[in-house]
Amino acid sequence: MRAAATVLRPAGPVATRPAATRPLGQLADSVGEFTFAGSCGRIRRTVDSAPRYDAIARLLTDHVRGEPLSQALAARGPAALTGYAEAIARATDEVLLCGCGRVGHEQAAEAAMGACLWHVLAPSPAILVQLHARAADDSPTRTAYRHRPAHTRLRAAAATVLRPGHLLHHPDGHPLWSTRPAPPGGPAEQLARRATRRTLGARIPDTDHARTVKALAESVLTDCDWAADSRALRSLGSRWRELFDAATATAPDLGTSHDELRDLLTRTWHAVTAEPDPTLLPDTDQALRRTHRLPAASGRTLHRAFLGLATTMIELTGLGPYTRATEGTAAVHRASHG
Repeated sequence: MRAAATVLRPAGPVATRPAATRPLGQLADSVGEFTFAGSCGRIRRTVDSAPRYDAIARLLTDHVRGEPLSQALAARGPAALTGYAEAIARATDEVLLCGCGRVGHEQAAEAAMGACLWHVLAPSPAILVQLHARAADDSPTRTAYRHRPAHTRLRAAAATVLRPGHLLHHPDGHPLWSTRPAPPGGPAEQLARRATRRTLGARIPDTDHARTVKALAESVLTDCDWAADSRALRSLGSRWRELFDAATATAPDLGTSHDELRDLLTRTWHAVTAEPDPTLLPDTDQALRRTHRLPAASGRTLHRAFLGLATTMIELTGLGPYTRATEGTAAVHRASHG
């Protein structure tokens, strides 16, 4: 049986194949529910957080309709949205750090990353289309939904930390996250370590390959932080291609799937930073399905590298749509309510 591989599907956020050495029954029941979620607090928090991507994707339409925007906003007001997207991202990265030894950490992280990517690419509620429209219109609130200015993006992405707990909110609705100053060494180094675990796996050895990927990730993330405008951001698509090549360099027999996914990674970057791509979802779905024809190890490497780097773009650059939706909506809400 093939190693765990996340596939985008029209009927739901992800479908994850079980690891080669783990029978399906150890990870999920007969209807696909994760039975391992209760075995570790970090797994539970990650599994619980994954559906929140859908809630954030619907923030913009909910705000227009005057409906409750999310559990966080309904319970605590707009201040509860500050750092919300980053807290969800942090849950994924912390489950990859967990050393409790129980089964399911990689699978939980991949399920969350799959949900993250799905709800960015899904045709409804089309979060990228909505953000692009709001950032380009003539309303006074348009700046709330634009990308953060240069030299502020990574600090925001790295500033959120999770408080102890198995969920993202206390039973009274209080957020179980907070912000702190950038860590020693700067945010790019910390975020590059998180990106490397997403891309290569949590238990990667300290090899020349892993060090190369981490150093290149730090360079790419720094470029994302320093890019002065949308044109400069768009031009960084080639850097992400370079990073994808480095991440997959040790895998044999990648066939045409490597180049196909590398091109889709560039298109994902352009969709996140410039204009939505209406065919990106079906093209990505079909490309990921085709990797199942490859040898198991090669398909696994391609899947993880693509998923890890795509979600790094979305969650760890300070430029992603979930951050823009939460922080922008909170700013608009404050402005309209005084």
